[in-house]
Amino acid sequence: MRKEILFFTLIIFLSTQVLAQTQINIYLSENGDARFYGKTDENISLPKGVFIQDRNILGTSKILTRKEGEIWLFNYSLKNSNLNIILPKNAVIKDLRKGEIYLEEGRLSVYNDESIEIYYTLEEPSYAENYIYAGIIGLLLILFYIIYKIFSKKIESKDDLEIIKKTLSERENLIIDKLEEVKEIKQSRLSKLTEIPKASLFRHLIQLEKKGIIKRVGEGKNKIISLK
Repeated sequence: MRKEILFFTLIIFLSTQVLAQTQINIYLSENGDARFYGKTDENISLPKGVFIQDRNILGTSKILTRKEGEIWLFNYSLKNSNLNIILPKNAVIKDLRKGEIYLEEGRLSVYNDESIEIYYTLEEPSYAENYIYAGIIGLLLILFYIIYKIFSKKIESKDDLEIIKKTLSERENLIIDKLEEVKEIKQSRLSKLTEIPKASLFRHLIQLEKKGIIKRVGEGKNKIISLK
């Protein structure tokens, strides 16, 4: 009977410890600040700047990291806790006294129970990467400029054509209107659409070609007519 009582007492004690356990995520910034996000059921002592509100652990501590030359040191211990430290994006771990390393959202993280000690450096972006980014931006700017020039030229050409059309005959304007609709067409088919006799159409096409408004490609009846 006594053994059973001791067994159940031990179960209750262990369950209480699990339920009372503290979970904390600590995000380290490039200047060494440590932002706390976590939950706890215990009345625990936290670093200056970090507090408990409705069981939530929140706040920022500036005393948990220190820098020696190029090496940063983070050291924190809290009894009966699970600690998860998320390093800055450009961090490189040089030494890990306590904890296990894994990746979280592209950042190095270290997990351990109750205590973590990390030595790390912050790597500067390489010049090669900067040149690549600058090159990509330069190419995009050139591409946008080319597209803008092409678009602007099309607008100018259309405006110029409208001005020129005011100086043309009714039949010549009819030919241009049809070409704007169909883009390109055989000369014989254009004669049918415009109902202009072939001989007259031929003369009008010669005049429009001389003025640089249309172009004709091919031979004889198979010539393809289009606007320039």
